[in-house]
Amino acid sequence: MARERLTMEEIKEKYPNKWLFLTEHEFCNESGEALSAVIYFVSDTPEEVWDMDEKYHEEPRTGCSEVHWTGEIPKDMVFLL
Repeated sequence: MARERLTMEEIKEKYPNKWLFLTEHEFCNESGEALSAVIYFVSDTPEEVWDMDEKYHEEPRTGCSEVHWTGEIPKDMVFLL
């Protein structure tokens, strides 16, 4: 299945307020920020994306992947890393 590569700006425009699972990032050498990524999975709920993350990593893979929210982050949201 072909997956779509988009810039981070295109991702935010095309998928507003969505949870995404991104792979195959292209990074800026100077800042380390992602310039683009491949859209692997899109959802309205974080649970579906985290489930996809688990399935994706069942097999050994190289490169990075990311769960990404394209909307505003609520002030009362807590992140655990």
